[in-house]
Amino acid sequence: VSVTFDQVPSGTLLDKLGSESKFDRKMSFCHALMSAATRRSLFTPGEEETLEPTKEEKVLFPMAAGEAPLARYSGDIANDLDPLCCNKKRTWHPGCCLCCTCGVKPMFSTGTMTLTTTSLYVFQELSNKPFVCWQYLSAKSLVKKYDWQLMWTPLEHVMSASVDTTIVGRDNCITRCFKGSFMGDNCCPLNKSILTVNVKAKSNPAGDGILMAEIGNTHMSKSLRMEPEVKAFRQQIARVQTQLTAAVSPAANNGNPGGDSVSAIEGVKSQEIGSRI
Repeated sequence: VSVTFDQVPSGTLLDKLGSESKFDRKMSFCHALMSAATRRSLFTPGEEETLEPTKEEKVLFPMAAGEAPLARYSGDIANDLDPLCCNKKRTWHPGCCLCCTCGVKPMFSTGTMTLTTTSLYVFQELSNKPFVCWQYLSAKSLVKKYDWQLMWTPLEHVMSASVDTTIVGRDNCITRCFKGSFMGDNCCPLNKSILTVNVKAKSNPAGDGILMAEIGNTHMSKSLRMEPEVKAFRQQIARVQTQLTAAVSPAANNGNPGGDSVSAIEGVKSQEIGSRI
């Protein structure tokens, strides 16, 4: 299910229908759509240590009764402008591009991937960061761009997950002398870590479609792969895949390969909700 919202001009009758904001009404509609599908937990209550839902998760995600987060990962990474100079592997990116365009470019991909006892949620934002000078020129609204997307899928539909880490930089006298300083972090970092979490899921029980989500992050001085948040997410994804394998094995032994993974969630479909404002 794909739904797109268009921004309604201010001052219309829709703004006067109630005290709720347009965003609240959109999210209520999204929750109504996604709550129509049933889902089951792969974990018994109390079996796994759960996290307290954040305020954003309570607002954005249509969590069912008894559903609780197991792990989450959040990231913020600048998009590539060209394959040669302005891309994630260049140590001066995105600083130089931000200065040259006063924050209009590049676009930043910000998102959160939350793994719960029954579902996987991904909330992604794509926006730029215009400098305050645009506001003084009364032109910030003309250059500001903001899109968001919300994806939800039951755990039974998760096919694979990967964590990719890339280290770029140079180890020399200059990078060691300026390590940890503003100059070193933005112009000559010793090592720049780029981490990307990818998840692939089926878009329906038959498996004839695929949904993919990606959350990225960077750090100028250390590898992100062993960060506690990343380790916890990898461990919980591994537990989910173990549970899925255990659930499918009995069906395969009975001469019905993969039957349990489909019949247990008959009629359940992954849903992807998008918004362009």
